[in-house]
Amino acid sequence: MKKAWQVTLLLIAFSGFAAAAPLCSEVATTAQSFQALGRTGCQFGDKIFYNFTYTYTLQDANGNSYAGDANNPNVTAADVSVAFSDLNGDPYEPVVSFTSSPSWQVFGGVAGDIRINYDVLAPSPHNAYEATLAANGSLTNVDPANQFAPYISIAESLAVNGQAGGVNLGLELDPPATTTPTPFATSRSDSQSFSDSSILAISKDVFLSSGSGTNEAILTRIDQGLYEVGAAPEPLSVALLGGGLVLLGLVGRSKGKGRQQ
Repeated sequence: MKKAWQVTLLLIAFSGFAAAAPLCSEVATTAQSFQALGRTGCQFGDKIFYNFTYTYTLQDANGNSYAGDANNPNVTAADVSVAFSDLNGDPYEPVVSFTSSPSWQVFGGVAGDIRINYDVLAPSPHNAYEATLAANGSLTNVDPANQFAPYISIAESLAVNGQAGGVNLGLELDPPATTTPTPFATSRSDSQSFSDSSILAISKDVFLSSGSGTNEAILTRIDQGLYEVGAAPEPLSVALLGGGLVLLGLVGRSKGKGRQQ
């Protein structure tokens, strides 16, 4: 019950929070600029993205911290581009894409670990109910036995409406089974549905392993999408006439109400 009222209070404050948030497409173009927005965050469609953090660490073949080199660049928050786009042409179903220059790349036994975290407010009645995760990359295979092949794995957790451990997504990019000394492009995706949520806390742990020898793993893109309940809502200025309307919409909503697609 306490969790429900915490969510309610956050949504009551949503109108003022949204009014203060700038447009994501204008102010969150890099991980560095996104992170600098802090709790104010930014707005895309009818959703607020905030509390963003990004870190990247490297380890050498012995598991020690590594500063990086030309083959294993240390990709900083300023090197990571962030782009917001529409899922299926609907601005209320956003995709957040992460790319970097230089690319996230590990070679010769080095491993990399990316951590990406951020929160999302999705106002009622158009709460989020499904998340999608996709990644693109390329990997080599200089060992036909695949004993020390490279790989890229992404583990993602979503705390739904303030409750930890609610939803998990994951994927892995692997090299081909045959010997491939030049990088082989591949992609994977995953999706999970969950109970209608007004607040999401998204945490990604991306691990890049270069395997052994002259193998390498390169991550070129990460995409995060959200589906929302119902059709496209009224403009945000109309939908958020006041905290009282948000509260009435939340309290009056029947638990048995089906999703309107």
